Amino acid sequence: MTYGKMALLAAVVSLLCALTSCGKTGSKDDKDAYAKVGDEVLLREDIKALIPEGTSQNDSIAIAEAFVKKWITNSLIYEEAKKELGENEEINDMVEEYRKALIIHKYEQNLLDKKFSTQPSEEEMQTFYENNQKLLTVSNPIVKGMSMKIPASRKNIDAARKLMRNAKEGDEDEIDKWSLRNSSVFLYFGKEWTYLSDVARSIPILAGYNPSTILDKNKYLELRDDSFVYIVRISDYRLKGNTEPYEMAKPRIATLILNQRKKDFIKQLENDIYNEGVKNKKITIRK
Repeated sequence: MTYGKMALLAAVVSLLCALTSCGKTGSKDDKDAYAKVGDEVLLREDIKALIPEGTSQNDSIAIAEAFVKKWITNSLIYEEAKKELGENEEINDMVEEYRKALIIHKYEQNLLDKKFSTQPSEEEMQTFYENNQKLLTVSNPIVKGMSMKIPASRKNIDAARKLMRNAKEGDEDEIDKWSLRNSSVFLYFGKEWTYLSDVARSIPILAGYNPSTILDKNKYLELRDDSFVYIVRISDYRLKGNTEPYEMAKPRIATLILNQRKKDFIKQLENDIYNEGVKNKKITIRK
């Protein structure tokens, strides 16, 4: 390790020591500064806030070292930029516009958080679902059902076929136990909608088939490769572009309703503030 690297490491270790109560707490003046570039000051507490609690010493050193270097570099570039550009009215205007927009956004967000802290009612979401089904379509095929993956070398594949063909609701535990006894993998997705692509992760050969061809014509499907036999039984499905089932669409419905309410609220707020300004003669327009 070079002398320069050792010196930097020692400085960072010293910094970390200061951050973990080895140093003294004082006012925010030069004695609290870890680094200075011109008028810019980097305080020890600013670096402390970056290091998550429980971070190892090596990781803490790396985080602090990277941040300090980046801060110094940015500060030096900023100093050079100020010399080159001087007092730039365009930048000042942009900064002021951004500051105003930021304050307005924060103000509106505070109002929205207070006013819209609860979810829409079940009745509201049901009504929205019935009236806006064109907005609520499936982006990728979804299914309900079950699947079994059986080693092709097993001699009791007929028993698996019989179990899967004759399965009724509530039989999934029995089928799962049979699968465990026979070195098979059973997946049950009969109660919650599942993306067909997720099912295909355990049945790779399924990915090569057109979903509409499979689902439209087959409630029971058997596929085979060199190693396994895959049995899939579908109890319900929706293809891409079909209306999304209500229970799956509920989170999106709640978001859509709340977003529309917030949009309407902000529009009304802007109108009210504008009208109040006119009423109280706060506005002057010279034509």
